[in-house]
Amino acid sequence: MIFFIIYDILCIEDIMKSNLIIKRASYIFSVILIAALLLFISAGTLNFWKAWFFIGLITIPTLVTIMYFSFSKSRILEINIDFKGIFKANLKKIIIFSIIVVTGLIFAGINLRFNWTQLPEWIVIQFSIIFILAFALFIISCKEYKILSRHLFERRRKKLIDQGPYSIVRHPMYTALILICLSVPVILGSIISLGIYSTIAIYLIIKIYTEEKNLKQELKDYNEYKERVKYKMIPYIW
Repeated sequence: MIFFIIYDILCIEDIMKSNLIIKRASYIFSVILIAALLLFISAGTLNFWKAWFFIGLITIPTLVTIMYFSFSKSRILEINIDFKGIFKANLKKIIIFSIIVVTGLIFAGINLRFNWTQLPEWIVIQFSIIFILAFALFIISCKEYKILSRHLFERRRKKLIDQGPYSIVRHPMYTALILICLSVPVILGSIISLGIYSTIAIYLIIKIYTEEKNLKQELKDYNEYKERVKYKMIPYIW
């Protein structure tokens, strides 16, 4: 949900509309606050350094992103997207994903309370770096991405987008989201939460196959694009 709202911010037609940006930012930090409450309440303690670390890890880059684009004079995208319509159209999926995310956070807290699994600090640090890099990839992909409902496809111009990260892999936004989904539970030290969040990663991987079938029909030059950019998510691997 946080990254959905960040995308919304990047798609504001006039990025200098500070009131709208502040409204979106308030949504983001409300979600972060709810996540913090779920973690600490389920853990039964505030002495949960991995949760504090995770909150800082997601808050600081989010705040920097909002501030950067708030003071930028350039228009990030030309299209003002109807996110309310997209939200209504995907309500069931959003509810399911929200349940998965909430469940994963609760189990991360319970994991600490009952000391089920403990991951070494060096693993937490490594996945924190992966999280930050994935966050950056998500933001960069958002700048190139014109319409949320179709990867690489802009309805108004019917133009294939193959710039930036899309010149390296065909689905960089999915790459970023999957890395984020797998990094969060590891940062929080919960193997059970990792299993829960893996369901989102599996869904996104399956979605790539169905989406590419649609893109072949909608974009006449998509096959040529696939020849140039051979990898779906990970360069030289897949």
